Amino acid sequence: MRTFTGQRPACFALFAALLVCAEWGVTRSSLLHRSSLIPWAVACDLLCVLPGMYALLVLRPASRPLSELAPVILVTTLLASWLLGQESQLRVPLYVLGAVAEVGCVAAFSLHLIKQRSQPRRERGDLLLHVQTLENPVARFVGLELCVLYYACIAPRRSHSGATHDEAAPTAVRTFYHGSQARQTLAMIGVASVMEAIPLHFLLSAYTPRLSWVVLALSAYGLLWVVGAYRALRLRPLLVYPEHVLLRLSLLSSADVKRSELLSIEPCATSALEPGVTRMTLASRPNLLIQLRSPVRVYGFLGRSTYTTRIAIAVEQPEQLIHALTGQDEC
Repeated sequence: MRTFTGQRPACFALFAALLVCAEWGVTRSSLLHRSSLIPWAVACDLLCVLPGMYALLVLRPASRPLSELAPVILVTTLLASWLLGQESQLRVPLYVLGAVAEVGCVAAFSLHLIKQRSQPRRERGDLLLHVQTLENPVARFVGLELCVLYYACIAPRRSHSGATHDEAAPTAVRTFYHGSQARQTLAMIGVASVMEAIPLHFLLSAYTPRLSWVVLALSAYGLLWVVGAYRALRLRPLLVYPEHVLLRLSLLSSADVKRSELLSIEPCATSALEPGVTRMTLASRPNLLIQLRSPVRVYGFLGRSTYTTRIAIAVEQPEQLIHALTGQDEC
């Protein structure tokens, strides 16, 4: 029984893949137009059966709240719009349902953010790290996308004391920032994307107007991501607490390391690292190598994670970080 419970997400993924393939075959065949009820049946399978099976196989066994259905409904609505986009009778209902599901995702994420900020500072933790540790892959993906919007548009500026919105009390933590090369790289990428997107939009509009707007929307989202990553470099620094170290790199990677697990921290002067070393750097050469007693989980881009005992980082003041972790005056 325990083995079957662990296989429930895989069973749902297999069921969803088979159902989507079957509905794709129906919408691409002559069966779709034999009756006016067939498009509604396809929409019902995607919008009702899939979320219902997800709640039955994934949410209920893990005792998760039904609010996690909002991202699934949003994804199934996008699938239905893709398969049934030519059916005029379903176009308006799908648009309305998609908008409601999107508002539900934003509302659930906002409520979680408000709940987190209402807690004492020492219990808040890191917002992005919390999203990266979510077990639900759909909720994790939607949460990561909403984190991009949060850090790009909503996240407050760094206070004069050097504390950010998700830190503990400034007196109990030491803050270290990544090198300026990472910020310069993101700034250059942002400027280059703007300079490339506008001419490309006008060039494609002369041949394929629809494609030109799709490319422009993707370019705008890419620019939004760069802005969020640029701000997150300052809003998510490396934090040294009395009992643990919070390693963070913009929107790319995070790791929470207990100080009791630290084996050594030493200068790393070369960019040619040995196999098994996880780099938490962005367009800069690592200057410190952290070695751990046991493997720690490092959460990376798009929710990917890996276990490692050696982490390479690049900070502005490596000597002070070594002193903060080991008490040594020199490297």
